[in-house]
Amino acid sequence: KTNQEEEKISPFECGISPFKTNMVPFSLQFFLITIIFIIFDVEIALIIPFPMTSV
Repeated sequence: KTNQEEEKISPFECGISPFKTNMVPFSLQFFLITIIFIIFDVEIALIIPFPMTSV
């Protein structure tokens, strides 16, 4: 096939087609820290209004 035919059947409409995918998986440590942060953030958001209502 010529280069022109390859460009016509290419799924990329614009830009430079990548040579390889650079999908870097998330590390487990980053994932666990994120989950722990979300849990404590929601817990704090639910606990803080209680002292305010007793005033």
